Amino acid sequence: MLVGFLGPMVRVHAAGNCNIVGITTESECGAEGGFWTNTGLGCSLGNNPKFQNLLQYIVCIINTSVIPLIFALALVIFVWGVVQFVINTDDEVKKTKGKQFMIWGIIALTVMVSVWGLVAILGNTFGVNTGFIPQVKSP
Repeated sequence: MLVGFLGPMVRVHAAGNCNIVGITTESECGAEGGFWTNTGLGCSLGNNPKFQNLLQYIVCIINTSVIPLIFALALVIFVWGVVQFVINTDDEVKKTKGKQFMIWGIIALTVMVSVWGLVAILGNTFGVNTGFIPQVKSP
């Protein structure tokens, strides 16, 4: 979430996005004074890391690994609740437990998507690149 805010210190080993519209490569982005954000395939500290680079590396790891894992866990919890609810139609206790899993899975997903949206709104308001947030592109 803070990758765009901290600056262009982390080198990305894969495809990404530049904060300048129309730039498609990392080298062009750097030459134009922009910064390149990761699309989720890997981060590194670069050749001469500083403390800011370390912070940006940690943020990059969180954005590309931890957050998707948390989303996946919330989705698995919801699906597990649905499975428990459908399989245990006769046992009310297990059916109620399945409902609870579904409710908490939906709550977790709703909170995460809401925070994600808030980050995008704040980023756009203050001019911070939030290109790491998945966006639907029209054909």
